[in-house]
Amino acid sequence: MTTTSDRLSEPPASPASQRVSQSVFDGSRLRVVLLVDVHDGAQQQFLEAYEGLCNQVASVPGHVSDQLCQSIENPSQWLITSEWESAPPFLTWVNSEEHV
Repeated sequence: MTTTSDRLSEPPASPASQRVSQSVFDGSRLRVVLLVDVHDGAQQQFLEAYEGLCNQVASVPGHVSDQLCQSIENPSQWLITSEWESAPPFLTWVNSEEHV
């Protein structure tokens, strides 16, 4: 996948094994990952829909960031990630009438 790099402002404070969340509801940040295959000829429509959704979700409480990446090997394949402060705000949004 191609993407711009995300950099941490400071190194992790603990080894990875100590930072792994035991539960999605323990208050840790949540990263949602979607893998999407876009049919030939539908790329522009997909990008417009993604842009609209990004604008909508940017104002949702608990949303931190999102990212769109396109595969180098398979240009019809896209990876979408979004980061949330925790699971409850994401679940509230994903089950809202606005999202559904």
